[in-house]
Amino acid sequence: MQQKEKKNKLFDRALIARRLKNIRHKEADFITKLVINDLLERLNIISRKFTRAAIIAPTDRFLPLTAKSSKGEFYFEHYASLHTENEARLINVENLQLATKNYDLIISIFDMQIIDNVSLFLQNIKNHLVADGLMMAGFIGANSLKELRYAWLQSESEIYSSANGRVIPMINIKDAGDLLQNCGFTLPVIDVEHYELTYKDSFSLMREIKGLGASNPLFIKPKKMVTRNLLKLVDKKYRQIGGRKNNKISVTLDILWLSGWVPHMNQPKPLKPGSAKMSLAQILSDKTSQKI
Repeated sequence: MQQKEKKNKLFDRALIARRLKNIRHKEADFITKLVINDLLERLNIISRKFTRAAIIAPTDRFLPLTAKSSKGEFYFEHYASLHTENEARLINVENLQLATKNYDLIISIFDMQIIDNVSLFLQNIKNHLVADGLMMAGFIGANSLKELRYAWLQSESEIYSSANGRVIPMINIKDAGDLLQNCGFTLPVIDVEHYELTYKDSFSLMREIKGLGASNPLFIKPKKMVTRNLLKLVDKKYRQIGGRKNNKISVTLDILWLSGWVPHMNQPKPLKPGSAKMSLAQILSDKTSQKI
C-alpha cells in the first residue's frame, strides 16, 4: 500500500521539510526577497480594504507581518505547509484546514511548485474565502533555471550516457490560466515577472534553489550518484552556456503570479458577444497602419 502511494506522488515533501529545517540563514535568500517585495508592490495598488488576510508558504521564516493595499494597512495570519519557526500554524496542503473560511485575502508563496495536486490546493483556498475574496499565488515558472537544467543534462549524458531530472518540473503560464478558470475563480489574471540574475557560480545557485525546495525533491530519485566530478562538469557546462565576462553566471528566473476572485454579484461582468463598439479587425488594422 505504501509503495503504491509513493508511485502516485511526485514530490517528496518530507525531504523538502528537512532541507528547510537545516537552513541556517538569518536573512532571506535573494529570490525570496525578490518575490516578497514584488508581492507587497502588487498588493499596494489593489483598491480593496482587507480585514482578514492569510499567507501560506513552505516555511514562515521570512513572511511579512503586514502589507498595504491602496485602502490601508492589514495584518497577515501565517501558515506554514512544511516547516515553522515563528509559531505559524502548520498545515497539510492536500487537506487544507485554515482557522476560518472568512478570509477576504489568501496568498500562497512558493507552494504551487511543490504540490502534487495543484487544482485541489486552489479549490481549497477558494473554499476558505468569502464572496469577492481574493486569491494570489507566486511561484517559480516553467522557463526558470533553463541553463542549469541544460548543464545537468549535458553533464550526466557525458559521464553516464543517460540523463535524469535534477530540477523540479514547473507550471507554464497556459496551464496556470487553465487551473484558475477550472477552479471557478473570476477575473483571473496571470502574468510573469522575468529576471536575468547573476550568481558567483553554479554551486551558490544550487544552494539557494535547494533552500526553495526546487532541487530534485522528487519521490523517484535518479539512480546515479552525484559525484564531485559530476558537479565540476555541471559548473563547467553552465559556464559554457551562461557564463559572463566577469567570471559569474547568468540565471533565468520567471516568477508566475496568479490572482482570481471568488464570484460575487457586484463584480464586473464580461461584455456580451457582439456588444463591443470596435471590432478586433478594426483595432488590428489601425495598429498596422501606424508608422514605427
